[in-house]
Amino acid sequence: MEKEAAVQKVFDEVYVPVFLEKCARNGIKFDSKEDVETALTTAVMLKQAQATQAKEKATPSIVKQAALDLAELLKPKAEPEVSSELAEALNIL
Repeated sequence: MEKEAAVQKVFDEVYVPVFLEKCARNGIKFDSKEDVETALTTAVMLKQAQATQAKEKATPSIVKQAALDLAELLKPKAEPEVSSELAEALNIL
């Protein structure tokens, strides 16, 4: 069995029945085979979009990382704490 045939077999005999079972448990019913195919296509696209989004969050692009690094460098630094005696002396000058 070739890889494409194996993928199709698993899709048809595992993924589709599980998908339909989960839909039924959630009260989602389909009127036709075309509706099922559309729902499956939509579910696959959503999973791909979620995976892409998760990947982008985990590993930002070099441009995003550069922007984050630059923002960190340009962030105002906290002023050093000055003792009250030194502050008083500086105010006199």
